[in-house]
Amino acid sequence: MEVIVPVFLISFFITFSTIPVIIKYSVQKQLLDKPGGRKIHKVKTPALGGIGISFGFLIALSFGLSLQEIYQYKYLVGSILLIIILGIRDDLLPMGPYYKLLGQIFVGLLVIFFGNVRLTSMHGFFGIGELPLILSYLLSLFVIIVITNAFNLIDGLDGLCGTIGSISLMMFGYWFYSIGNVTMSILVACLLGGIFAFLKFNYSPAQIFMGDTGALMIGFVISIVAILFIETNFQLPVAHPSFFQNGITTSIAFMIYPLYDTLRIFTLRILKKRSPFSPDKSHVHHLIMRMGNTHTRTTIILAIHTVLIIIVVWLMKNLSDNVALPILLLLCIALGIVLDFRLSVAFPKKTPKKKIFK
Repeated sequence: MEVIVPVFLISFFITFSTIPVIIKYSVQKQLLDKPGGRKIHKVKTPALGGIGISFGFLIALSFGLSLQEIYQYKYLVGSILLIIILGIRDDLLPMGPYYKLLGQIFVGLLVIFFGNVRLTSMHGFFGIGELPLILSYLLSLFVIIVITNAFNLIDGLDGLCGTIGSISLMMFGYWFYSIGNVTMSILVACLLGGIFAFLKFNYSPAQIFMGDTGALMIGFVISIVAILFIETNFQLPVAHPSFFQNGITTSIAFMIYPLYDTLRIFTLRILKKRSPFSPDKSHVHHLIMRMGNTHTRTTIILAIHTVLIIIVVWLMKNLSDNVALPILLLLCIALGIVLDFRLSVAFPKKTPKKKIFK
């Protein structure tokens, strides 16, 4: 704790001091995100807030880790730096979705191959144990790409990605601290400090957006932390107070909204024979806003639901993934049905009038 609190404050202070400079510079250079299309903001707004978060995160990390630790985790830190560069490139000069995906694959493979951040086993889930090496690489890459893009996709509402990302990071960070993994706790604290400072300028009405720089970095860091959580959890003794029998389900619960919304939106787009990467206003947060909720209220609603789901899964920590995951899926389906019902009541479909020809 004697290191975690200072690095959190360093990251917070640097980001808090940097964001106003980025806002002023963006306005002067007209580096603004324009409203229109699927976007729901009404005025031109700077979208380089992720640079401020990244700056605070990296500076604080350099204070929190020793040179030996930085060298030990050089590929992990290097991959985060590359994903930040990819985000800055996309924010300044937008890339096509497939080029951006290729960049994420490259960075993902770097941290998997050289950083050894990968899922080595399914730990008994559906009776599957240790994974063959090639399957371990492919599954780990899939997990990194899905989580990274899931957080990027929910960055469509003031304060949403930062708030949900903070909840995920706090849960993972608390768990790593509880088992004495100071390095991962410091990593999480450095990012949390930057996000907390950024949210001061991002809550509605937002003065700045985090852009792909922030959203991709947050999703990428959380994907790494999630994989390390699963692998580390199942290395603990069963009697350890921080051991989760359902480690896979728990990690999903910590990131439940971005994962659920991504699965839902991709399924709907494919069923409509559209590209899963094509943008629209069918995200859950868009639907909740259609019911008359503001940006802030929608974010609070989703944050509360996320916390409640985490509590439910935490109470099931002694159940296996084979039992806990279906319960989690049923809970998400039930909440989705409730949302659809409330929307159908709020916006009943009008029966088209029959034309009468004389």
